[in-house]
Amino acid sequence: MIVMKFGGTSVADADALARLAAIVRVRRLDRPLVVVSALAGVSDQLSQSCAPDGTRDAARVRAAIDALERRHRALLAEVGGDAEALDPWLDALRRGPDGDGASA
Repeated sequence: MIVMKFGGTSVADADALARLAAIVRVRRLDRPLVVVSALAGVSDQLSQSCAPDGTRDAARVRAAIDALERRHRALLAEVGGDAEALDPWLDALRRGPDGDGASA
């Protein structure tokens, strides 16, 4: 089995995604398992949305979600993806784990 994991700068922007696709295309006959993690800087941005003491600050979380949404929608538009595909994920993120808006 071939596992190809990409994240960070390898999925930073449209050019990086094009390189990623080319790498996967070369190995497609091997039927690789492709794993794509967060875009460059997203993990840091999520960490920074928490207060320094680890508590949740609703305004910071909302701002982080909004910024991440703008970035992902812009990237999807640039590569010709379906930005509406993000809607169910964003709705769930905004509802939180309990389905009551607790995440923000």
